[in-house]
Amino acid sequence: MVLTASEPVVQAADAAFQALRALRDRIAQGQDVHSPGYEADLSSYDDSLRSLRNAIREDLHADALSFRIPM
Repeated sequence: MVLTASEPVVQAADAAFQALRALRDRIAQGQDVHSPGYEADLSSYDDSLRSLRNAIREDLHADALSFRIPM
């Protein structure tokens, strides 16, 4: 993406990647859905991924999705 995508898409992709890494690190530490902060990291990743999808759609001149895709 860094080579061909527009700057808003690259920024959204990086944010989604960072959020995924935070979630991965939490899981690697043995935490799960019952651990404090897990839901916040999961929600952050979900929001970042939604932003990435919509940035890509905007770059393709398509309307943003009006609904959430369940994780």
